[in-house]
Amino acid sequence: MEKIRKLTQDENGIYAEIYFPLFDTYIMTEAENGISTQYVEYCAESLQQLSDQTIHDICKYALDFCRDTMSYTPDGNYPEQLKPIHDPQEILPFFEPTALTIDEPQNLDIPALNLYCHCVWDQDNDMQILILGGEVVYVGVFDGLNAWQDNLGEWGNYVTGYRL
Repeated sequence: MEKIRKLTQDENGIYAEIYFPLFDTYIMTEAENGISTQYVEYCAESLQQLSDQTIHDICKYALDFCRDTMSYTPDGNYPEQLKPIHDPQEILPFFEPTALTIDEPQNLDIPALNLYCHCVWDQDNDMQILILGGEVVYVGVFDGLNAWQDNLGEWGNYVTGYRL
C-alpha cells in the first residue's frame, strides 16, 4: 500500500493523499506553497506512526468534546450509541478525518499535523485535531487554528481542560 499517492505541486502548494492507518483510509492533504515535499513526507510518516499514547489522547479529548457537546443539546439530536461509551477508543467509529493541512513549519525537525474531522456529535462545526511533535495540542471545534499554537490561546481547547 502506498503511504503517499497522487502527490502534485503547483504555484499554490502541494497536494496529496496520505494513508492514515488508524482509520484505514487515505485523507486529502494540502501544504502551502513554500513547504518542501520532504517536510510533507516527514509529516506523513508522523501521521502513520502515531504512538499508542497519542492515539489514546486523541480519543480521550474527542470523547470529552463529544460529551460536552451532547450535554448542551437535547438527547434526540445524537445517536444513542454514543451514550454508553466508557473506553475512549470506542469513540473512533464516530469521527472521520477527511483532510490534513500541513502548516508552515517553524521547525523542520518537528512534524505539525492539522486534521479536519467530521464527527457525528457536532455536524455543524466538525472537529479539529492538532498534533505537534507527536503530542496532541488541540482538540475541539474546527476553528482554523494551526499546530504551532500561534493562535490557540484564543479558543477553547479540550487538551488544556478549557471547555467551550
